[in-house]
Amino acid sequence: MASTLVREAVRFLEVKPATGTRRKALHALVVGTVTIGVLGLFFGIPMALTGLNGIFVALGAFDRSQRSRIVVLSGIAVAYTVLVALGALTSLLPVWGTVLVIPLLASVVAFGYHALLSDPLARCCS
Repeated sequence: MASTLVREAVRFLEVKPATGTRRKALHALVVGTVTIGVLGLFFGIPMALTGLNGIFVALGAFDRSQRSRIVVLSGIAVAYTVLVALGALTSLLPVWGTVLVIPLLASVVAFGYHALLSDPLARCCS
């Protein structure tokens, strides 16, 4: 049992060489620059920074087929809405409650996103 947990932890933390990273990085640079630049011109820099959420969505599931990408991005949109609402509701909690809930939400997002985009079973729609 312990060896299985260690093996899964090592597999989870493993960094594998990625192919096509330059193309993806260039795409991210162009999308980010154009998005923040255009929003900054029209609405000002503080409002332009809200465009970072749009950039995240635009770059999500970059290397997947359109059908699979629609499924992934729909899940991200629903999860984002729910988690932002839960984050806003933490303002009703005492400070110590907020300190506990926000990292919990961040962990759920990180592990959920990783599982959704890295799990071989999630690639069924590819």
